[in-house]
Amino acid sequence: MSLTKRLGKKRGFAKVSFYTRTLADLYVRQGHYSKAVNVFRHLLKKKPGDRDLMAALDAVKAKCIQSDASKSRQPVDLFCRWFDMLNDINRLSKLRRIKQNCRAAVIDAGAGAQTGRLQNEP
Repeated sequence: MSLTKRLGKKRGFAKVSFYTRTLADLYVRQGHYSKAVNVFRHLLKKKPGDRDLMAALDAVKAKCIQSDASKSRQPVDLFCRWFDMLNDINRLSKLRRIKQNCRAAVIDAGAGAQTGRLQNEP
């Protein structure tokens, strides 16, 4: 019998039948906070009075909340960055038009000055 069959493969993940503090810590380091919470809860069922496990569970829950908050904030941040970029593009377009108008005015002024000189010369 294969290892995945013995562990009970489900939806691409092997179902873990053993929970250890090391496994929970590994999940935390990898950023799988909800999995770590499940492991800590399972360990607390076996040792309900373990203050170290309770503290670790509370810390992981806090990280899980922070992770969820940052994920929900990402679309807002991206929209704000996109909106700022649109404003920058509009400002650049206006500056380009002003630059073109200034060049045209300088060229017109230069051409007018040259025609004035030609008219005044005998």
